[in-house]
Amino acid sequence: MKFEQSSPLSTPCFIVGQSKRPLKYLSVLFYSFRWVNTNFISSFTYYKQVNYLDKLKVLSRLLLYCLQMHTFT
Repeated sequence: MKFEQSSPLSTPCFIVGQSKRPLKYLSVLFYSFRWVNTNFISSFTYYKQVNYLDKLKVLSRLLLYCLQMHTFT
């Protein structure tokens, strides 16, 4: 599988929706964290002030949203 940044298919929601096996969720977590890092947090100018816990909060909210979307669709 290849993921392109410009494609909407590269979003964590799509990957969570596509993965059927629970073992894949670990790699989804890692990829989601990298996706949040590159697309959201690094776009802010205060990147160095954002600590690890804030990144985890953003990631957990995003992952919870993705899991809810996957459950209801």
